[in-house]
Amino acid sequence: KRAIDEFGNPPTDSPYYDVAKDRGFLRGVTDEQIREMLMTRVSKNEGYRADGTVINVPAVGNSGVTIAGIDISIGGDEKMEVIKKYVGPEQVKALNSLKGLKRDEADKKLKEYEAAGILSKEGLGLTQEDLDNMTADWGEVTFKKFIKKVGSEEKLRELPPDVIEHMLDVEFNVPGGKDEGPGNPIPELARILRKDSIDRADAERLARKYDLYWGDADTVKTKLDEGRLSTSNTNRSKAAAEALREWGQTLPAGDRA
Repeated sequence: KRAIDEFGNPPTDSPYYDVAKDRGFLRGVTDEQIREMLMTRVSKNEGYRADGTVINVPAVGNSGVTIAGIDISIGGDEKMEVIKKYVGPEQVKALNSLKGLKRDEADKKLKEYEAAGILSKEGLGLTQEDLDNMTADWGEVTFKKFIKKVGSEEKLRELPPDVIEHMLDVEFNVPGGKDEGPGNPIPELARILRKDSIDRADAERLARKYDLYWGDADTVKTKLDEGRLSTSNTNRSKAAAEALREWGQTLPAGDRA
């Protein structure tokens, strides 16, 4: 416990990690908690259900073929490493041929494979547990990328679990970039995590980034009207902003935001 207090949690593949976990000595949000967030809130918000839709080309946005919330039109090779653990060789071959395709082209090809039974619900044979685990597997990859973008992993994990969960939900949905911008929380979060102490003004500045994640009110309305954005997208970033403001109320006031 003294070592953890001074140096942080031991690596997850260390025997000391299991001892510390059993004794309740681990600091901050653990990998197990992160996975639970991914398998519950994130999986639910992605909306892929064994008794409903397991694969599609989302009607909104510029996505490609998406399975369990994993869009293979971008970074398909890396994502297929996750997906192929849950589907058969014939399905893997079909999905590989759909990598990089978007919108109408992707939808046309997917429908052909569905009609042939290869990528139909029955052909994929995925249970809800499979779908949730698939989402969680890719979510763990996105979390590691999130850590690299913001730095300060230990301080990130020590944020309130609810705040982390909402930020992770947004990051899984559409990852934030590293460039400065009115609706980009990554640089602001990185600055906050480098501080010795975080105050209410910090939480408010970060909440504003999530307010503007998809643009100002007029831009969001236009994107919604044109089918380039869904209310699910905006609800997730709104929830992140609300969680940050609730947390902010527990912090010292700090400088004017």
